[in-house]
Order: sequence, then structure tokens, then C-alpha cells
Amino acid sequence: MNLFNLYIIAFILVNPIFNCILFSIGIHSESGQLQVAYITMFILTFLYILRDFARQPTKISINFFIILIISIILTLLFFLTQFFYSMPNAMYESELLCWGASSLPAFFCGLLYKKENPENLHKILPFFIVPLTIIISYVSFTTDSRTSADRILDEATGMNYQSIAYYMAQLFGLTIFCIISGKNKKEIKTNLVLSALLILQFITCVFSGGRGGLLLLLLYFIFFVYKKIKSQKVNIISILGLILLLMILLFLVFKFNILNTTGFSRLVDTFQQGDSNRAILQTKALESFSESPIWGHGIGSIFFEIGTYSHNILIDIMVETGIIGLISIVLFVIKCSSILIKKNDYNSLFITIIFIYALTLNTFSGYWLANHLLWFVFGYIISCRGDLNFSRVN
Repeated sequence: MNLFNLYIIAFILVNPIFNCILFSIGIHSESGQLQVAYITMFILTFLYILRDFARQPTKISINFFIILIISIILTLLFFLTQFFYSMPNAMYESELLCWGASSLPAFFCGLLYKKENPENLHKILPFFIVPLTIIISYVSFTTDSRTSADRILDEATGMNYQSIAYYMAQLFGLTIFCIISGKNKKEIKTNLVLSALLILQFITCVFSGGRGGLLLLLLYFIFFVYKKIKSQKVNIISILGLILLLMILLFLVFKFNILNTTGFSRLVDTFQQGDSNRAILQTKALESFSESPIWGHGIGSIFFEIGTYSHNILIDIMVETGIIGLISIVLFVIKCSSILIKKNDYNSLFITIIFIYALTLNTFSGYWLANHLLWFVFGYIISCRGDLNFSRVN
């Protein structure tokens, strides 16, 4: 088993893995504990970079220097913002540390991933997906203090309703990746188990009451159908299988009375009425943006302007970098999507699954510079610079 593949999977799933381990030994996660996991991944990334230099000491990729320069600029801009405000902000300091401990190494991890070009992730991922799905589902359905929105202690970290929804949606996407990639006859049994897990992941995600997780499920399902249609492998068996899967999902929804849970009710109320607390934050953020619409207030300034992030990546970027920064980043995201569509190979499929998750997460929650998966994707895309000979697979 390739150690680099294990490292990549651990980096991608560091949050659910760490929280599941802590829960299994009876400890509730706190942000400081999670930073230990991030620092561990930082050290591993640094060691892999050193190993890469040791292999080819006189051949340093220009992509490495591009990522290094961007990292230095963003770190300096992020760090210097605090000096333009008189009052300190604890969340700013926390997210600055998170940028350094998780997103920066993830940026370089994307570079390493492109160079290593792994091909057997779908064979290793099930060993992570199966236990994580079982543990998180167990938490959601049986533990009174940390489960879905009708029984949860709404804490900022750990196994709360929001993290459960996102973890399950992330596992749902990675399960789809394994199913699409597992084409050998030897992998049929594994794919059957993974298909069954999709149902459990769906039920747990919806039951938890996280709207971002639900949207991720829908996006992944649409992506799965799109890949099947594009591969021209949609036959009567696939159609009947899809219909059967939907019937099973609907049966389980009514069997477990999901529609009557507080978790599902929260989803409906949020989509119909909106989230008043986040609406207030976003209104304040837009008012702050109007004060400096061209260049913004500086990276990390959102915490000083409204006290926290706005729970929307576009609004955060608008406040911090203005219209100039927003346009630049949106164009870069479009370029990322274009590259992934053109490459259409094994690794671009994996990166696309991660990209969908990262963007959806920051649309509803989290801070864009502290989302290590987003920067993992950015590192990979920058490493594809000049890679015009895209291989195409079905």
C-alpha cells in the first residue's frame, strides 16, 4: 500500500477522521485539538517536499516557486491586516493560524499530488469510508448530546449537526468517486457495498439538518448522472438500478420518519425563510464592502468588520479584496473548472469531487483561507500550468 496515497486520503479526511477517533475514545473535539492534526499534516507535507528535493536537488519546479510566492504574499497580507485595527479579534487569530497550519501545506500538497499522480486511491478509500460512515451514522442516530438538530448541543466544533451533514456529504462524493473508478470485475463486490453505503450516507445527512450537506448530496448525485451519461454507459440495467436506489431512499425516508424530524424541519425552514443570523451578518458585510468597493479592507478584515466571517465565500472576498479581488478569484475558479473538465482523467475526477465539496462548504460556512481542501485544489490546478496534453478517459 502506497504511503503517499494514505497521506493524501488522511489529508482530505483529516476532520472526520480526527473527530471520529476522539468520539470513539470518549473525547469531544475542540479547535485546539484539531490544530494538532493540522500541524501533523503540515510536518508530513514538509517531509514529502524535502523528499522530493532530495530526489531531484537541481530540478525544482517553477510551479513550486509560483505556489511559494503566492503563499508568502497571502500570509503577509493576512498577517498585516490586524495592524489597521485597534481591537484584537480572537477568530481572526484562530483563522490565521489555521491558514498556516492547514491551508498552506494543502496548497503544496496539491503540487505533490500532481507530481505523484496516484492511481489507486479508489482501492484504499473504502477502508476509510466504511468505518467513518458507520461511526458518524451511529453518532447521528444514537447519541443524544451530539446528533441531529432535534437532539444536538449546538457547539462550534466536533460532531454537531452541521459537521455531520458535511462529513456525510463528503463521504457520499468520495463513494461516488470509488464507484465510478472501480471498473474491474474484482471490484464489483466492493461497489455493491459502497452503493449500500450511499443510502446510509443520504439518510444520515438529511436527518442531521445541515442545508449545505443536502445541497452537496444533490450536486454529487447530478455529477454522478452526468458522468454516467457522458461515458455512454447508461443502459437499461443502470436506469433500473437508479430507479431502485431512489425507491429505497424514499422508503427509508418514510420508514424512519425523516420528514418529521427537527433536522429536516430545520432544512425546510432555512430554505423557505432563510437564516436570520447569517442574513444580519451578510448585510453588515455588504455595508462594509460599500465603504471600500474597489480594493476592499484587506485579507482577514472580515473578522474586524463584522466580528466573524459572513458564511459566504463571495461576500468575504468582496469585503476583503473588493471588486478587483472578487473578479480575479472568480475567473480563477472558472479556469480551475475548465482545466478539470478538459483533463477528464482519473485524478481530475478525484480533484473535481474535492472541488465541489470545498466550494459548497464555503458557500454556507467556513472561511475561505482556512478551507484546506480548497487550497489543495488550487495547488493542483496551478501545477497543471502548461499541461496541454490532456489525456481523456471514459
